[in-house]
Amino acid sequence: MMEETFRKYESGGLKWIVREGYRDLINIDFTDGSVLKNVDENNVRIRGFVEFKGERLFVKAFKERDRFSPLLTLKGLIFGHGAKREFDASRYLAGKGIDTPEVIAVGLGPFLRSRAVIIFRVLDNASRLDEVFRDLSDDPQGSGRERLIGPLSEITARLHAASFHHRDYHAGNLLIKGGGKKDKLYVIDLHRSSFPRGMRGKRALKNIAAVCHSLSPGLDDGDIRELLKRYEEARGENSLEIEGALKFIKERISKMEGVRLKSRTRRCFKNSSEFSVEKKGGRTVYLMRGVCVDKLMGTIGEFSEGGGIMLKEDRKARVALFKWDGVDVCVKGYETLSIKEKIWAAVGRSRGHVSWRSARGLAVRGFNTPLPLALVIVRRFFVPGKIYFVTESLRPARELDRFILNAFKESQNGKEGLLAGLAGVIGSLHRMGIYHRDLKGTNIGVKKEGGGYIFSLIDLDDVSFTSGVNVRRRARNLSQLYLSTPKVIGAKDRKSFFERYLDAAEGAAERERIKREVKKIVRGEELLFVSDKGDVIEDGEDLFSELFGDR
Repeated sequence: MMEETFRKYESGGLKWIVREGYRDLINIDFTDGSVLKNVDENNVRIRGFVEFKGERLFVKAFKERDRFSPLLTLKGLIFGHGAKREFDASRYLAGKGIDTPEVIAVGLGPFLRSRAVIIFRVLDNASRLDEVFRDLSDDPQGSGRERLIGPLSEITARLHAASFHHRDYHAGNLLIKGGGKKDKLYVIDLHRSSFPRGMRGKRALKNIAAVCHSLSPGLDDGDIRELLKRYEEARGENSLEIEGALKFIKERISKMEGVRLKSRTRRCFKNSSEFSVEKKGGRTVYLMRGVCVDKLMGTIGEFSEGGGIMLKEDRKARVALFKWDGVDVCVKGYETLSIKEKIWAAVGRSRGHVSWRSARGLAVRGFNTPLPLALVIVRRFFVPGKIYFVTESLRPARELDRFILNAFKESQNGKEGLLAGLAGVIGSLHRMGIYHRDLKGTNIGVKKEGGGYIFSLIDLDDVSFTSGVNVRRRARNLSQLYLSTPKVIGAKDRKSFFERYLDAAEGAAERERIKREVKKIVRGEELLFVSDKGDVIEDGEDLFSELFGDR
């Protein structure tokens, strides 16, 4: 039976369940967002705030589907609409005395059309837990973090004791209100939830790992231990083996981080907050939001006619420079695709696709690369024929080999800092499973900024993301750098670089194997790099002898 505080109505094609005193809400059309303030919109829903009789309410309006989706229909048949699930979950938690924003109403449209509205009372002076935690993470004493662990462990324990499984349990879905000793957490965004018979064992630990992952890297091992201890106290149990649970949670966090990075990387091929996709007249355009399509296609047209400042041309591609409102823009065009390349392009694996994905993947992992602006695929009779990859120019950065020649031609000042920074970047790439098949000096951009150096990867169609970079690949990259670096970087500098690389790559255990592989590759090879005047070849025998002790 329905509780007395709620009533059922029908209005505007929706079937409503409304808390008493709020019936007039059903006469408001929330679907286009025009009545809402601070609107946030995506492909699925519009959300924002509305003033109603002097009260501030939070509204989430789900859009009507414009086409039939068998998968979403099946999901709806099994689980019901997300708005109704969230409504039921909110009332369930309220009945258990667990803090969550008070649900006011839900309106559901015809099943196959997916239109719905759900409304909550706004929590005044509440903030997201992840934002508060981030502000406190700079505290060297960690007292701010400790203050939040208690409320977090308590609400997690209460959710689990109530057999409630929040399947999207992260710090962004927890609101904190109060201050000092009166901090209180509220759980939100409940549409992905279930009610298992018991929230214990691995299921409970996975849920705890999810919220810990959302607070990484600010949450250290000591914080997680304390969270687990307080969680057990709040549940009134003593069944956890803390160190074993900590190990499980850390492994789970590592897996979740891998999934998160892959998901964020793939967003460059979807309509999202940062990217958009446009398909029209035999072309598909993936572009960063804010980029004008007309300007982009005008530049592509100029490029196809030989316009722009030519930077590079070979059998694979042409690269040219253009100006956009005073900003240098680089266009790389793959205009002559072989049959094999057309097949790869058809399945999203062309050099252009890889470059676009790599630029995004490097950015979400914290590495520098020229800002990706667009990827354009031109088809004829549904077959990819030309591909264009557009980025901001690397300028004023310079390729590593040219930078070294110009910076250290007369003075060695700053060389140690440059090599330390480079070793840190290459080591971090390998530690995170990122491999560049052609890691020569010409494919690394460098610019000096303040007292340090900023490094960027170039030629991104040779980048891949793996579960780990093995010894052979590490040695190959180190050898490529070795053979493309001028002799102004001597043996002592190179030894120092190698040691710093091992520290950054966490590869000390493989030291001798990597060294043997590098020695095998570079033995008898000359150094080849590029200066402002063209290609330069230097004899490498003396350098090899000094480093490896034989010829």
